[in-house]
This record gives sequence, structure tokens and C-alpha cells, in this order.
Amino acid sequence: MTESGGERRPRGELEGNVLTALWAAGRPLSAAQVRAAMPSPLARTTVATLLVRL
Repeated sequence: MTESGGERRPRGELEGNVLTALWAAGRPLSAAQVRAAMPSPLARTTVATLLVRL
């Protein structure tokens, strides 16, 4: 859910943000490093789950 109160993110937005962070870095990143590079705040475990699924 987004901060705007109950609205859902568009499909694939989180995955796209993770991939953008990885491509921009040009090297492997930890979940914490990906999280720091993302525009919206997410839990580290959420980012780790996205990385495992990708």
C-alpha cells in the first residue's frame, strides 16, 4: 500500500524500482543497499523478498 491512504501501487512498480536500482549500480547489491537506493521507503525484508523472487 502507498502512503496516500489505501491506494495500491501499479503492477510491477516495486520490481521495476528494484531492477532500476540494480542496473544503476552496475554491480550486485545487498537488500539494504537496494532499499537505500529506492525512491519509496520499504522494509528490508520486503526488498529481500523481491530480490529472491526476481
